[in-house]
Amino acid sequence: MTGDTARTLPPLENRSLYSPTSNFSYSFNSSLTKDIYEAGQLIANADLCPNLGKNMKLMILVTSAPNNSDARMAIRQTWGFYCRHNNIGFGFLVGVHIQPSKNDITKTEQHTYGDLIQTRNVDSFDNLTLKSVSLLEWVDTYCSLVPFVLKTDDDEFVNIPRLLMVLKNQQKAKRSIFGVLQIGQRPHRMVGSKYSVKKSEYKLDIYPHYLSGGAYLMTQDSVHDLYRKALNMPFVKIEDMFIIGLVASSMGIKIVNVNQFLKFVQKIHFNTARMRETIIIHGITPREQFLMWAHMSPNL
Repeated sequence: MTGDTARTLPPLENRSLYSPTSNFSYSFNSSLTKDIYEAGQLIANADLCPNLGKNMKLMILVTSAPNNSDARMAIRQTWGFYCRHNNIGFGFLVGVHIQPSKNDITKTEQHTYGDLIQTRNVDSFDNLTLKSVSLLEWVDTYCSLVPFVLKTDDDEFVNIPRLLMVLKNQQKAKRSIFGVLQIGQRPHRMVGSKYSVKKSEYKLDIYPHYLSGGAYLMTQDSVHDLYRKALNMPFVKIEDMFIIGLVASSMGIKIVNVNQFLKFVQKIHFNTARMRETIIIHGITPREQFLMWAHMSPNL
């Protein structure tokens, strides 16, 4: 990104708020996360973070399902390509395919592109929490010196220049996680819903404040403690509520709401000015990744 481009980017609104980090009272009957989590990675790919990230600005890890190869390819050819030329680490985190024979496809993709990390846990919606725990473990093990870590999904368009502005503004931040604050969300109790959480798993009728799981940015000094604490917390399958609302909040890690951090693509309407103001755009198909890139790339 050139100096001229940096000057033309609209400024970030300085209205970020810290959500309360109180001792949220909850009780569970579920198993501890460490009792069901399989530690380590089948494909560790430590080379994604040379020298533990000491010379990098940022590590971006994109959680992705094994079958979503089209989404990964679209990201590689758009904003992921930009990462590789701006001192930003980048990789995809996938789980184990439920059909063992399909895991050979993952190995082939890794051999071809060299940007995959594979966890030891079966890839499913109910295991998204375990995937994020694996992400924390990987960063703690292989990328412990990078100053910031972005966790995002494969249906997000990341506006890298805008994200770098956040990093510049938050260089002195400690034990913080940035994203879009969710307040007053309630557990789904409807049987059959993929978001359903039983009373035996989470008894309260309201969730603590948390950040949307589509994307959140962590300071490095929060990662180790998040990982260790998550292992010793009762498992809840709602990933963002678990990692941010329960684990981070219980440790006093700051939960920071950042204006313009994450917006649905429907609210952007491929308006270039709106896209440039937004850090991450949610709900993107592989085709839309290329459309977004065509709109944005002259400004990158």
